[in-house]
Amino acid sequence: MDLNYDDLYNFSLRIKEERLKLHLTQEALSKKLGFAHNYINQLERAKRNPSVNALICLSEFFGV
Repeated sequence: MDLNYDDLYNFSLRIKEERLKLHLTQEALSKKLGFAHNYINQLERAKRNPSVNALICLSEFFGV
């Protein structure tokens, strides 16, 4: 799934915002979701498009 840059950037900001609301580090979030720390880092910096699985896991975890 490829997002245009604006959507990807907005998505990356939302992930970080939701993570910080829960007072989680990127590493803690990655462990809870079973993702590599580097993957979460790349998502938050808009350097990587999320997989469908990542979208599902993140939305379920954050309740959005």
